[in-house]
Amino acid sequence: MPVNYKLNSRIKLESQNHTSLTFTIDGKRTAVFHAQSQSICDEICKCTTNYINIENIHKKTDISKKDLIRLKHFFLKLENNNLLDYLILLKTDEHARIVPKLSIFKNNILKDSEFLIEDNCYMFSRFSFFYQKNNSIVLENPLSSFNTVISEMLFKKLLNLTNSVTSIYDFKKEFEDCKTEIDLLLVFLIKGNIIHPVTYSEPDYLASWEPHDLFFHFKSRQGILIDNGQFGGTYRFLNTAIQPPNEFKERDSKIQIYLDKPDTNTLTDNNPSFSNVLENRRSRRMFDSKNLIMMEEIGAFLYRSIGIREVIPMKPQTAVFRPYPSAGAIHEIECYLVVNRCVNLKKGIYYYCPLEHCLDQLIIGDEYVSDMISNACVALGNSSDMAPHVLFVFTSNFQKISWKYEKMAYRSTLISLGALMQTMSLVATSMNLSSCIVGSGDSLLFAEALKLDIFKEGAIGEFALGTCIRNNE
Repeated sequence: MPVNYKLNSRIKLESQNHTSLTFTIDGKRTAVFHAQSQSICDEICKCTTNYINIENIHKKTDISKKDLIRLKHFFLKLENNNLLDYLILLKTDEHARIVPKLSIFKNNILKDSEFLIEDNCYMFSRFSFFYQKNNSIVLENPLSSFNTVISEMLFKKLLNLTNSVTSIYDFKKEFEDCKTEIDLLLVFLIKGNIIHPVTYSEPDYLASWEPHDLFFHFKSRQGILIDNGQFGGTYRFLNTAIQPPNEFKERDSKIQIYLDKPDTNTLTDNNPSFSNVLENRRSRRMFDSKNLIMMEEIGAFLYRSIGIREVIPMKPQTAVFRPYPSAGAIHEIECYLVVNRCVNLKKGIYYYCPLEHCLDQLIIGDEYVSDMISNACVALGNSSDMAPHVLFVFTSNFQKISWKYEKMAYRSTLISLGALMQTMSLVATSMNLSSCIVGSGDSLLFAEALKLDIFKEGAIGEFALGTCIRNNE
């Protein structure tokens, strides 16, 4: 078999003696292999850092047949638990590594010698992408159960195959001296959905997926990937030079407008029941152009929706509690108000400071306000004379949420955004206001207006609010 093996990054050798080795898997489980001989221990130690070929070990005279059987059994256990990386060596500077990434990876591809490679022209799948890492090229596809890491020289030759002109037969002519190896690599690339014949017809269930959506889905869910030891609330930046961001946004506005807080006790007595609010919630895209929303209503709406209820200093990150849930009680989402028409509040853009329950007025040209309101009207399907009175724009402090969460940070901030918007929808219904979640927004326009770095704090959602048209009630 033209394949070399090495223990992958999921399994670490912790300790050893003359007859046994102790490993940890995913930083959680402990496994002990009783080798019963120093020779076998030495061979296994080699494959923790280097690739080895088991067939070559047969040639060694100092290893007994009994030890060889134990060694093969050990490697079989590693294969069945996706703890091995595989190296296909064509030439010194032309090689490929197969790195399992999904729990459904099966090593039977290595044993599939009867797989038929069509004499056809091939191309990259639309779900495949590549990036450079450590002088190699990583080929990745969410439909594949493994990543393929190939040398740059081999990648250049592979590009000739994927130009929809070169046939597989002509491509293989360049590898006359390593036919078995190149066939095995091609089997991996085809079965891993990295490449496919140009005549390939995509099934309907895949046609509905956009590549970035499918990749995001696979990368941000636990259980599918086998690197769960580095998933979730890992605090991977703890004890590094990257410090956690401040609990609350630094502000430099010179104009603050303090808002009144509603009496939550009277709300219980005077507002409709929760069941009534839930049953009457609707997305209302029409706003009364004559009876405008008042600043007092905005203050009550903000406090009831996202106002801070409690701040608990904790290590390594402070916990903040608001009416809507947030991953880790981090509350990385910031709220801005694009005010179009409001009683006692000038047209403009404001930042909502939840700690002080006030609005910071930002000095921004009215043209930005008009453009954002116009974009919202288009997204809502309304004419401009039914524009929302206030457009809420939500941004996420990405570093704040990703400082704790790994591989699921962006998913977490979107889940929190959904919870926030539902809370706002229910509060608006309770207050007899029209509201609607806006399905799209211009992140670059907002970043330009506020001079924000979209990779530090980017807009992720919008919410329209205003008074109801009375004759539609």
